[in-house]
Amino acid sequence: MRDDQFLYTRSKVREAEIGSGKAVLSPLTETEGWAPQDPRPLKKIGLTRVNGKDEVSNAQLGDDNGTPAGLSRPTYRWLA
Repeated sequence: MRDDQFLYTRSKVREAEIGSGKAVLSPLTETEGWAPQDPRPLKKIGLTRVNGKDEVSNAQLGDDNGTPAGLSRPTYRWLA
């Protein structure tokens, strides 16, 4: 994977509440995500779409100059 590409993930999740002794299923949630692989500090660190609604992920709190690749924003290169 190159630094100018994005990592795409897609998941479908249905949760179960079992506190009453009987499983109660939540509605199916579909989530898609795009995470940039650029190692430089970024102010926009990804995009998430939950059930068709887009949400931009901004830099971590306190990262005024952007969040670099690392533990809170892993990239393929950083993990290698």
